[in-house]
Amino acid sequence: MGVEDELSPDSARSTAEFLGLLKELRVRSGLTYRQLEERAARSGDPLPRSTVSAMLRGRTLPRHELLAAYVRACGDGDRLTAWLEARDRLAARPPDAPPTAPQAEGNDPPPPTAPRLPNPRKLTVPVSIVAAILLVTTVWFLASGNDTGDGGDRVGGTGARTTADESVSERSGSEGSGPSSGRSPSARKGLAAEVVRGAVRIRPLSAPRLCLTDGHVEDGRYEPLVAVQRPCDRTAPQKTVVRAVPGSEAHRVEWRHPEFGTGCLKVLEHGPGTGLLEPWDACEKATPFRFERTAPGSDTYALRIDEERCVAIRGGSGKEGAEAVARKCADERAQRFRVEPAP
Repeated sequence: MGVEDELSPDSARSTAEFLGLLKELRVRSGLTYRQLEERAARSGDPLPRSTVSAMLRGRTLPRHELLAAYVRACGDGDRLTAWLEARDRLAARPPDAPPTAPQAEGNDPPPPTAPRLPNPRKLTVPVSIVAAILLVTTVWFLASGNDTGDGGDRVGGTGARTTADESVSERSGSEGSGPSSGRSPSARKGLAAEVVRGAVRIRPLSAPRLCLTDGHVEDGRYEPLVAVQRPCDRTAPQKTVVRAVPGSEAHRVEWRHPEFGTGCLKVLEHGPGTGLLEPWDACEKATPFRFERTAPGSDTYALRIDEERCVAIRGGSGKEGAEAVARKCADERAQRFRVEPAP
């Protein structure tokens, strides 16, 4: 970055302007979020792309260590002191104090960058049409379950199974495979089943109008993006993909984003995010989930993490933003999910 092109962190008169300069710094670096993460890792700096996204979309000043890692990854480490001093100047300014940095004549400060908010929509389709659509959809799913041409890609499909799927049936009698670890082996037979692969929607049974996607924990105990439930029509451009783990009955849950790249969900075992599900770039280190029917013939699934734990919606909440967590497997709605092809 040449001297004539250098951004001036001292010019920021507000937190919003400071974050705007940080966004511009990334744009000028020409690096994607994934590349920033990889570049920082080579220097020993933890810089998850979800954390960078949250920082740039937020309304608060970043922590010193996060700002330092970001500036260095963007290639402006020589001026790190200037960025840190500008950050501290803004942090020390009283909330209601007027901006102190000069503003060039004729240049109005840019408006604060708002975080992504849900866009309220009104239901304009007549109820009768909605009912008709639901009826047709139900009939289609019932019919497709008996279609032997491609049933292997559907919930309960009857098409050819993969080796991994056959392995599930053969071993389901000897492993805890239902939502309740107390089931007898005979009762557990048939619960491990084929699951929709490719682009899907994962809908919590406790909140059927919501889907698992990225978001932030409500209490702020963990900053990076994790799995939460939000309206299904507000998950784009991110796509959820279920992919079989070769040689295993398990599957990985991938999140694909045109800017952030692909991340696979991993259950966090340590720190403030313990029990949450976070997308990781290193999919080979992510959690393999077993999708198991909650009862023979059921269209709902338990997402088993290991022999003791399953994925659940915290508190069985139907509220938008409630996070997915690891809980001891139990026969409850909070641990049941529908998996359907994405539109």
